[in-house]
Amino acid sequence: MIFLRGLIVFCLLITLPCSAKTLLEFEGKIYPRRFLQVKGIGYGHHAIVWKDGRTSEKALIEADIPDREVADILAKQGLVGGNNLTNETWTARNDPNNPAADARVAGPTVEVTVSWEGLNRWEKLKEILGMPEADYRFGDHRSLIPIWKSGCIVCDVSCPGGKISNHSLTIRDQVMKRLRPKMDLEKLPKDGTTVRVRISR
Repeated sequence: MIFLRGLIVFCLLITLPCSAKTLLEFEGKIYPRRFLQVKGIGYGHHAIVWKDGRTSEKALIEADIPDREVADILAKQGLVGGNNLTNETWTARNDPNNPAADARVAGPTVEVTVSWEGLNRWEKLKEILGMPEADYRFGDHRSLIPIWKSGCIVCDVSCPGGKISNHSLTIRDQVMKRLRPKMDLEKLPKDGTTVRVRISR
């Protein structure tokens, strides 16, 4: 009984179910203050981006691993991406009569967690962002990489450029300024700090 209680406490401390399977882990650098200073339509959008991707300077986390490699690894682990978003999901964002921008990413749910030196636990990305309702899905969309070249690994809205996207918000929501990360900078490391990112299911 004591062992079981200890196991339950351990599971709560790491913020993931004990049954969660780690699919992928990689390193990057976090930039919380820079992330909140992004202006215009890109504000709050790019959670994790490959460091050599076109949108890396707007990202919360710049990852050392390319976005295509992330999608390849997840697919090899048996995850089948939704691949339901199109180029028009983004390009038609300002047309209120076009439903493409209202599409929500499909695909299997994944948990994205982050850790850094001194934290001693894995923190959910959605909690770091102050977006507890975020529902990250493996959308895949590798076929759109040649179009976007964004390097996006995790997007905070349902984005055709992201390999993993947030099902709970659409591109239309972003245009309507419903994407509102609420980060506590006092609890986060300084910009440029090395972090570990884990994708689990």
